[in-house]
Amino acid sequence: MSKEQDVESNIPKSFPPVVPDIREWPIYKMAKDREKLIDVVVKRTEDELFEHLSKGNGLLRNIADIYYQERVRLQENPWKVDPKDDPAFWKRVRNKLQRLAQPGHEDPEAVRALLHEIVERYTREVAGDFKEGTYNFARKFINFGFSRVFNAAQQGLFRGFRKQRMQLQEKMQLVGETEKLRELTKLGTVILVPTHFSNLDSIVIGWAIETLGLPAFTYGAGINLFGHPILAYFMSRLGAFRVDRRKKNKAYLTVLKSYSEEVLLRKGHMLFFPGGTRSRSGSLESRFKLGLLGTAIETQRKLLLEGNDNDHKIFIVPLVISYHSVLEGRGLIDEFLRQEGKEQFVLLQDDSESIRKNLSFAWKFFKSSSEMVFSVGEAMDLFGNKLDDEGNSIDKYGRVLDLRDYFRSNGNETNDPQRSHEYTRLLGQQLLERFQIENVVFSSHLVAFAAWQILLREKNGDIYRLLNVPEEDLFIPREEMLKTVDRLHVRLRELERNGRLRLAQHMHTDIRAIIEHGLKNIGVYHINQPLLRGKKGELLTQDLRLLYFYSNRLKGFDLEKYV
Repeated sequence: MSKEQDVESNIPKSFPPVVPDIREWPIYKMAKDREKLIDVVVKRTEDELFEHLSKGNGLLRNIADIYYQERVRLQENPWKVDPKDDPAFWKRVRNKLQRLAQPGHEDPEAVRALLHEIVERYTREVAGDFKEGTYNFARKFINFGFSRVFNAAQQGLFRGFRKQRMQLQEKMQLVGETEKLRELTKLGTVILVPTHFSNLDSIVIGWAIETLGLPAFTYGAGINLFGHPILAYFMSRLGAFRVDRRKKNKAYLTVLKSYSEEVLLRKGHMLFFPGGTRSRSGSLESRFKLGLLGTAIETQRKLLLEGNDNDHKIFIVPLVISYHSVLEGRGLIDEFLRQEGKEQFVLLQDDSESIRKNLSFAWKFFKSSSEMVFSVGEAMDLFGNKLDDEGNSIDKYGRVLDLRDYFRSNGNETNDPQRSHEYTRLLGQQLLERFQIENVVFSSHLVAFAAWQILLREKNGDIYRLLNVPEEDLFIPREEMLKTVDRLHVRLRELERNGRLRLAQHMHTDIRAIIEHGLKNIGVYHINQPLLRGKKGELLTQDLRLLYFYSNRLKGFDLEKYV
């Protein structure tokens, strides 16, 4: 079946659980063994740090550097989500450092104990948990909540719920290699690698995982998301581990790596946003943070060569989420422009922090004709090889590969960090390509790209000049928009036939209908519309920055020359 047929013939269906008994899920078993898991991570991290930090300036001096970075964080960038006892803890660390630095008070055992204290604190801060009761409640709540809001938005608050789950899956479509993903969770450990545009992604991906009948996944979540007590309650009990991006010191980063490695060694399925954070520009990720992918390759080496379960494999599955509207779109593009140096007077307002705004967004999403597509991509091993139905890695001739060969040199098993680094880099490149191929293009992406490029052309490609033009002075003649969208659509169809991207079902119709569909759905949440039709049929914008944000979804496909 072609990719085009796959998207168009999507039929909503329910997926039975891959593993019906929650107690057999890796995440459940890890939670039951949480204290031991923490002990293992602490020991491994401490040993690695002791070996690394004892060199050069010495362990005491390196711990002092960690303390200094933490003091700067507490003084210059404290968050309300920070542990209440943070100042007291680091004050004790400072006092111990001062005492151990005094002549005659050198005590290597005490310095090692201080390192242990820090590592254990970090590990307990990072480690997630999983509660069966909370999971069951959340599963029912999200399904019921989505269905209820959808049903109420479509039919009125007090009408029936018949077929609402099926209707919901028509609204939130799961396409692509869904069956393969389900099978792989039985054959090994899956790392699901999604695009990331909104703080709502974790919630909707959770819905997708549950709807696909998959076991729950572990995932890293920014510690800022734990600032809301309700979110914090659920996330801390649903497998999320905390990631504090303010902490860049060696000890903290090693804890994160060691924790991820232990989860994978225990066969825990993992969700990983490779961009590290939401896309500020609105474009698909163009570069990745490779840390976890590198950890996965090192873990695969240990599983194949050092573990007792030497047939256990780790699989990578890309996931591209497409939607017409991003709740935080305005704040994200403002921050992107500020980072790029083209906007100096913008303060980021993170709309996603408001529960009321999230609910408002959900209501407008379900009430409108807007849809959301989860495109499950082609799975691969950690070296980018394709997989057969049994999860075996195969080369381009269809021959089964032995992954141990990737860790051998002249017939001998080796641990070569430089080679592993190269494997990681190549895997990152391959995933970037898959994101483009699995991307499902919506009408809103097309009209935003066409409109932005037409306006940009009038300013000779100078984004900054264009952004300084008052919105009321900008318009696009109807015929020019029609011709431009037509040319772009022809090219997009060509790219789809060549397997370079996918088009949503609503993109397989005539140009006028596509434009109207795009105008109806683009920025359905926003008060100021990024693109709308004027009284004489021309195209107008009420928010140029938002138009830029949504146009960027088609960045990277070399479409500019077709405008």
